[in-house]
Amino acid sequence: SYLPSVELQDKLMRWRLYRFLSDHSQFYSVIRETLATALKTFLSRKGREREEPEQASPSSPEMPGAQLAAHLVNEARKQVESDGRTFLLVEIPDYSPSGQPVSVWAKIPAAVVRDVPVVHAGDVFRSLPAGTKLYYNKGHYHLTPIAADALARTIADDLQQPLKDGSCGRRLAAGL
Repeated sequence: SYLPSVELQDKLMRWRLYRFLSDHSQFYSVIRETLATALKTFLSRKGREREEPEQASPSSPEMPGAQLAAHLVNEARKQVESDGRTFLLVEIPDYSPSGQPVSVWAKIPAAVVRDVPVVHAGDVFRSLPAGTKLYYNKGHYHLTPIAADALARTIADDLQQPLKDGSCGRRLAAGL
C-alpha cells in the first residue's frame, strides 16, 4: 500500500547518497520504476493465485458470468433472426504468451449455445503457417494484419450463402 512506501522513503531519505541519487539520477528513476512494476506484478499474481481455487472450472456452468454470456448471445441471436437476418458469432480467442489461441467460447455452457453459428478464430489461426505472428506483443494484444485478414476471409466465406439468399440485408433492401 501507499503508506509503507512513504515510511520506507522517509527512512531512505536520511542518507545523503540516497537523496543525491533520487534527486539527480535517471538511473535511480529506472531502478525505482522497474522495482515498482516487478512488485505490482508479483502482488497481482499472488492475488490471482489466491482467487483461483474459489472459482469454478472454465467448463463449469457455475463460472461467474458464463450463464449470463450464454443468455446474452442467445438473446442477440433471437433479435437478429427476428429481423430476418443471419446471425454469426465470431469468437476471438484470448492472447496467450505461448502463442496458441485460448478459446473463450469453451467457458460458455455448451448446452445453452449449441445452435449458435460460430466462427472460431482459433481454428482459423491454427490453419496459418507455423510461427505466424497473430498478436502484437504490446498494449492490448491486437490482431496483426495477417491474423485479421485470415479471420476476415473466413467470415466472408461463411457469409457468402446468406448474402446470396438475401438474409443478411433484408432491412436494407426494404428501405428501413
